Amino acid sequence: MNAVLFPFSWISPAQLSALEAFSVRPVVLAPSEGKIPPELLKWQTAGRIEIVVPLRGDDDRLERFLREYRSWADAHRGTDISLARILEGKIPFFDDSHVAQIRSEIRRGRSGAGEVAGPDQRLTRARLFLLMAQEYDRQSREIEQDLEKLQGLESAMFTELHEGRRLPGLKGLDAPAAAFDSGRFMTEERIRAWCRLYLASGPAETSARMFVTPSRAVLEAVLEAAPDPETVRSAAVEAGGSIDDVAEALAAGRSVPEMPPSEGPKMALFFISDMDPARLFTRFLKTAEREAAADRPEEATLLALVEMP
Repeated sequence: MNAVLFPFSWISPAQLSALEAFSVRPVVLAPSEGKIPPELLKWQTAGRIEIVVPLRGDDDRLERFLREYRSWADAHRGTDISLARILEGKIPFFDDSHVAQIRSEIRRGRSGAGEVAGPDQRLTRARLFLLMAQEYDRQSREIEQDLEKLQGLESAMFTELHEGRRLPGLKGLDAPAAAFDSGRFMTEERIRAWCRLYLASGPAETSARMFVTPSRAVLEAVLEAAPDPETVRSAAVEAGGSIDDVAEALAAGRSVPEMPPSEGPKMALFFISDMDPARLFTRFLKTAEREAAADRPEEATLLALVEMP
């Protein structure tokens, strides 16, 4: 089954494997044709994912903005500076000769002169934001992997020194991966930027049946945006089980048997009966920007949360 990944433009190998346990082939919306990570291109060639680039052009300008950020970040290595702080607007990373306070503009939706940004400007800022978030996610996962390797070395050394006893409190190498949720960082801003890219996509994506996220923080934020919690029905899916069967039961209002606890990947479906995806996601945009989705027919939305063990 194909499902649109949200609100990320990058997915880790472990997250992809978790989706494959449920026979899900994610559709990834890429903010820039020229900045697709090589591992995603490799997975697409292997048929494991599908990459869609809703907007083309401006790649050179986006790359220039990113170069400015990297140059600035390299100049501040060794100090208390992180991409998170930069994206939060605490540190301006472009100098005035390029794009003054671009991060502030992304969140305000305004131009440097204080005028409300037009649709093209908002899309450009959304793409830039998603590219920066993509770098943040990849870098954060690399740090997590380094910590996992260090933890493994510590465990092996402790076991060797203490005749086979495990290091107290150590849950294994998968624990950091399971605990890491990059969607906790600037959750609503991620959804807002991704929504603009999604609305610019073709009919195959905007009419997609299922949307999947590996982030519990993102899922909770979207569910909170549903106007009536009573319209949300949920159920767990067993690895290797039928997503279609569970989704059909939720749509019909039938009960779904609870799944026994398992040590493998976990998936939960959330069926929102009275709001289609575009209307749901645009609740994160400004009121005036919701008008494009206001006239859509009232359809349902199927969300999925996939989590690693």
